[in-house]
Amino acid sequence: MVRLEGASHVVVEGIVMRCGRGWQNTLQNCDDVTYRNIKALSFVPCGDGIDPVNSRNIFIEGCFFRCSDDCIAVKAPWKGANVSGIAVWDCIMAGYNFSDGFAIGCETVRELMEHITVPNRDILYARGTTRAGQHSAFSIICDGVATVRHVTFENIRVEENVTRLFELNFLREAPWSAWEASDRSTHGSPARRSPDDSGTWPRPISVRSGRGGCRQPE
Repeated sequence: MVRLEGASHVVVEGIVMRCGRGWQNTLQNCDDVTYRNIKALSFVPCGDGIDPVNSRNIFIEGCFFRCSDDCIAVKAPWKGANVSGIAVWDCIMAGYNFSDGFAIGCETVRELMEHITVPNRDILYARGTTRAGQHSAFSIICDGVATVRHVTFENIRVEENVTRLFELNFLREAPWSAWEASDRSTHGSPARRSPDDSGTWPRPISVRSGRGGCRQPE
């Protein structure tokens, strides 16, 4: 529906996007783009809300998503720049079909994906199945060689009893490093990779320079 390619210094604000034929918003190789107070509603396969692809300095604030696929999916396919500086805050997300709330991946192929921050977000539900299994409220799906680092999820509220709250999934062996999550208020099942079976982490979790699993910070 909206495709920005090679754009910079753009603000998209206060509009409703409905019934696009695929991804509702594609940001391809963009820099310094802000989405503020928009609503994205999709009803078709591959109906992602916003997909920052090979982009930098993307700010998504105060938006509502009701999508048939991932509400927001950050991607880095091989043809394009590295990903850096993605910030998503004060958003409400409802993914009702083949949907994660917020996803890094699939398509983690470029060398680097870093400085991705997702604070203060409400996920109403995240439903459906995918080649990585059941969907989750927020996820990192590594299917390429990108190093994923400096990722922060904070103040995430998940309303529905989703199959997975958080997922780290490696569809092929790929390096990743430096993410942390804190201050979660959730109602749901444990993450795919959790240090215990309770579905909660009693203190912030850090993952650094590895190829699987997660550990408590020292």
